[in-house]
Amino acid sequence: MLVLLSLAATGHLLHKGTGWGAYGDSFGFGALMTAAALPFGMALAAATTIPQLLQVIPAGAKVGRSRSLPGKAAKRMRGAQLGP
Repeated sequence: MLVLLSLAATGHLLHKGTGWGAYGDSFGFGALMTAAALPFGMALAAATTIPQLLQVIPAGAKVGRSRSLPGKAAKRMRGAQLGP
């Protein structure tokens, strides 16, 4: 939704720019392009998160946690981390 709204805002600004005379002088054109770049950048940022939002994580999954190692291996790892 944010992607569509941001792209619509960009298109609206570019369309309204003709009525404002922004395409006639370089300062107005630069201001219009800067103003249109903000919602376009927001749309681009929102669009890059869509694949992450579509990932399905099973219910009850412990995301970001590693499995605990069995007895002796866990003790060896703790000993190795402490060092001499």
